[in-house]
Amino acid sequence: MSLNAVFLYVAGYTIKTCTDFNPQCLKTNKYSLECVNMFPEVIESEILKVEIGCFNSEVHISTKTFLDESWWKIQALRIYNEIDQPKVYIEINCFVKLKSLKELTINLPWSSFDYGALNGLDAVTLLDVSDCTRTHPDEFLDSLFNSSVLQLKRLAMSSFGRDVAHGAFHLTDTFWQFVKDRNVSSLDVSYVMIMEVNRSAFNENCDTLTDISLKGSDVFGLSRIITPLPKPCKNIRFVDISGIILPKHIQFLCQRVFPFENYNNVSFNMKKFINFWNAETVLCDKFCNGQSILIFKNITHLHTDIDCNIRWKKLSLNGFGLKVLDIQTDGTLCFLNNLNVLSVNDNNMEFVPPI
Repeated sequence: MSLNAVFLYVAGYTIKTCTDFNPQCLKTNKYSLECVNMFPEVIESEILKVEIGCFNSEVHISTKTFLDESWWKIQALRIYNEIDQPKVYIEINCFVKLKSLKELTINLPWSSFDYGALNGLDAVTLLDVSDCTRTHPDEFLDSLFNSSVLQLKRLAMSSFGRDVAHGAFHLTDTFWQFVKDRNVSSLDVSYVMIMEVNRSAFNENCDTLTDISLKGSDVFGLSRIITPLPKPCKNIRFVDISGIILPKHIQFLCQRVFPFENYNNVSFNMKKFINFWNAETVLCDKFCNGQSILIFKNITHLHTDIDCNIRWKKLSLNGFGLKVLDIQTDGTLCFLNNLNVLSVNDNNMEFVPPI
């Protein structure tokens, strides 16, 4: 779908929803262009950012789509549709002419990625394929793993494949090796289905990551860590595992009342529970979707048995299921050493000891 566009300039105007499918392009400022239901053959010389969406018929994005050299200098491209709109096919080598492209966002609920569809994205630092809910993850990952994207820093796949039967991600050693080889620093796999996570491969290849989100994801399988590393993910700063749904074999942790009462001189080995030693912000809101009830009553002299050097500054346990929090420590709980914010809102707590 390609037309010679008639450009209009409308100050402060942006296209928010797909209500009008009349093919048109609007300049929202000197450097930005928004198009509805069309890919213009030629764009103005100063345009650096383009958003195109709201297709009311099937679309094939091919090598002919960005053939004119006026496209070759754009730095940011977003292609989008709404959930009930026709399928968009992303064909092999369709982006190879876009040598200046740094940010590629594809928000197409019903889409297809050819093997080789992501070829040529040599300068791209952000690849956002969030909300491709009806696209199979394996199809996308096959294309991703066989592309260069050597400058990739941020990879966002939120809600990808969520509406596909058996459309789950396999976060295997191949995936985590890709993250390391491309020096990916930001990874968003929130609200997706995850069939497996190779934890050993993750620990071995996560040092490039500074932030990771698995918020709201369904995790069906976690492999055992064969050889624990002393300090995996040394550069991680932000972790969000809020609302995560655990594998079936440990879902019992989220479906029961857990009373821990009347314990004295309790030693807590942090190495068995925490991978993200250097994180500054850890979000665990509604970790069990509010299904569990945790009661810590009359726990005295709780301490850690190692010097674990955890750097957490903010820990959020909102809606975590805490009902009673009656704990006395000896001051050696290392994950509290640097903590500035501990948030326990929305827990319906009956008791918290006075400070």
